[in-house]
Amino acid sequence: MKLTAEQYELIEAYLNGQLAPADRTEVEADRQNDAEFDQEIRLQQELRAGFRAIGLQNRLQAARQRHQARTAPPARPEPKIIPLSSKRSGRVGWEWTTYQPWVAAASVVLLIGLSVWGIWQPSESQFDETVYAQNYQPDPSDFVARDLPASLKPNDRVALERGIQSYSQGKYAEAIDVLEKVAPPDNSLFIASYYLGISYLTTPNVDKAVKYLQTAQRSTQPDIRQKAQWYLALAYLKKDDRPRTKSSLRVVADDTRSPYRNRAGALLDQLFP
Repeated sequence: MKLTAEQYELIEAYLNGQLAPADRTEVEADRQNDAEFDQEIRLQQELRAGFRAIGLQNRLQAARQRHQARTAPPARPEPKIIPLSSKRSGRVGWEWTTYQPWVAAASVVLLIGLSVWGIWQPSESQFDETVYAQNYQPDPSDFVARDLPASLKPNDRVALERGIQSYSQGKYAEAIDVLEKVAPPDNSLFIASYYLGISYLTTPNVDKAVKYLQTAQRSTQPDIRQKAQWYLALAYLKKDDRPRTKSSLRVVADDTRSPYRNRAGALLDQLFP
């Protein structure tokens, strides 16, 4: 697909999370309706992930060199050859005292080799982190006030809107602080659980993200439920929980009305060919 300069700028702003909610929603719709456009965005995501991987590889190379410089074994002494007729050892060949420096040096080299091998071996977790980075994008938070429950108390409504606004501004810690004060103990306020889940997804506390997103996916509002299901799958991916990642992606891919259906199907094919 040959893109115009304007389309490249649009994709760049989309991937950087710089689009207004309405524009982002329009791009998501275009991705669903135009396979070539969606493929172009995926290509740009893969290129970005590749550049990040190169940076990680360079940092690992530097760490490896520092490790070798710190732990390189001293120069090994020349082995001392003992004549066959030696009376000190009482044995034919070298003395044990001659072997000791060799054995010690060989042990150090072996340990270094094992350490470096461990640093450079690609793990399944590292691979999944790359895939996660390719697929995760913050929610555009294009909610409207009428989406809030009518039974919500005025003070709670104001606090909930403030928490969602904090999320949309990238102030995730502030959003968590506000929303956890609004969310009822039984987590029955699904929209609060949803935004808590996707806020925690930006932190190392992925377990909290899973907890809230599991609750949010029980919402009767289709948009909250479908979004929660997609981000829950990404949360499991971030945790490197492959069985739950697969089952959650299958739920999204099987939902013919989910806006994330195609992306979930493509991710299933990529992770579980």
